[in-house]
Amino acid sequence: YRAAQENYPISAEVSWRYGNFLLRQQRLPEAYREIHRAVVVDAKLIPLAVSRCWRSNPDVRVLLDQVLPDTPAADWAALAFLVQSKEATAGLAVWDHLLTLKPPIIWRNVFPFLDVLLEQDLFAEAGSVWKQALGAAGLSAAGTPAGSLVFNGGFETDVLGGGFGWRQHDLPGSNFDYDTGESHSGTRSARIIFDGTQNVYYGDLVQFVLVQPRTRYRFQGFFRTDEISTDSGMRFEISDPRRPQDLDVLTPNETGTEPWTLEELDFTTGPQTHLIQIMVRRQPSSRLDNKLSGTVWVDDVAVFPTKP
Repeated sequence: YRAAQENYPISAEVSWRYGNFLLRQQRLPEAYREIHRAVVVDAKLIPLAVSRCWRSNPDVRVLLDQVLPDTPAADWAALAFLVQSKEATAGLAVWDHLLTLKPPIIWRNVFPFLDVLLEQDLFAEAGSVWKQALGAAGLSAAGTPAGSLVFNGGFETDVLGGGFGWRQHDLPGSNFDYDTGESHSGTRSARIIFDGTQNVYYGDLVQFVLVQPRTRYRFQGFFRTDEISTDSGMRFEISDPRRPQDLDVLTPNETGTEPWTLEELDFTTGPQTHLIQIMVRRQPSSRLDNKLSGTVWVDDVAVFPTKP
């Protein structure tokens, strides 16, 4: 290996093979030095370098200080591996280092990281990562009332699809879009059109919100409906997704054609509730004429802590 390096001093392959040989010999500082030389030349080796070095020594400082180049691509690769390995604490160290490099935010990498933090009950850390990611991405809470815990409650920006933003999934019998010609406030609203072909079980516009246990909150949101058919119409549901027995409440059933209507309720979180789920909900109808048709608009969704 040394002879090969003398002949090919900038060869990523030689350094990579030599570094892996040294790993097997447990000559770790030398191994990290060679693997570092390899990944600097060939960035495609970074994911494999992260996994092999971590398994030899699960120390995030070794990864950051000795193995990886000081680049956003290297940190994103390390974060992806640590997320897959459920190493939340090490992931936070990589995230902090990544932010110093001022990278473009890659949401498809951030969302799984947030999910792992929540799985391990690291709620404060998840909230901090979310705020940092929004700031780095240049996203503001445009149209969100001061004090509201809901992000993008007025749908002034597009659905992000994860984290503590809105999540939306396509469902047979429904079509989701934005309506710039109809809003309760701001420049647009979310619009869901039901085509009358399905007895829809709808719960496909969702946002998770961080809250405090044993705390009183007020929910507000606005619906406008146009020819919503069947006896089962549109509601907001606020629940604790982990402990629905502690919190699961619904706003009134909205059917037919109605102007913008305030849906409002107060609720108290359970003793272990740190996360709530806000969902636009429609339960299937049990009647024969149960195919849902019509349109619902959603706007100005907010959750506020209330004074004792």
